[in-house]
Amino acid sequence: MREKEKDEVREKDVGVRRRFRNYLVDRTVGMVKRSGIPLDLACLILKIFHFRLPFDLILYAWLGNVFTGLCLWIFVMTVFSFFLLLDGCVLSVIEYKLTGNSLNVMDVFLWLGGYELNYTNRYYATIIAAVIYLSLFFGVVFYRGGFSSDNINKLLYYLTFSYLSF
Repeated sequence: MREKEKDEVREKDVGVRRRFRNYLVDRTVGMVKRSGIPLDLACLILKIFHFRLPFDLILYAWLGNVFTGLCLWIFVMTVFSFFLLLDGCVLSVIEYKLTGNSLNVMDVFLWLGGYELNYTNRYYATIIAAVIYLSLFFGVVFYRGGFSSDNINKLLYYLTFSYLSF
């Protein structure tokens, strides 16, 4: 097989979802490199954001405005949907491309469980953690009354752009 044919076969092996994820990753890494921020520093900022955001969002849903908690629950559901749709976490791939360091928050749990640190185990561990997290988040929003008819109507009002008058 010639080299060109091998490249075409490899490109076909990568699905549309992963190609789109890789496109997003490449664009983001390119922007970071052009920005002049040292790659180690950019990766550190991204890792801090990546690791803290789930905790911060559920904390705000618990302590903050009830309607905002409902909106945040929809946001985290959307992020998880993108994780499934794009066949993995975009942020984790960006972090890896910036520094070559493949450490992931799931590695701690895999190590504690005695599992091998690889892509497949990280993917499934993330799904398990996300289901637990989303259930807890739903419980917080539900307990605080986030799914009341007033909040749902308010959400639909904003989602349908009803506040715009033409």
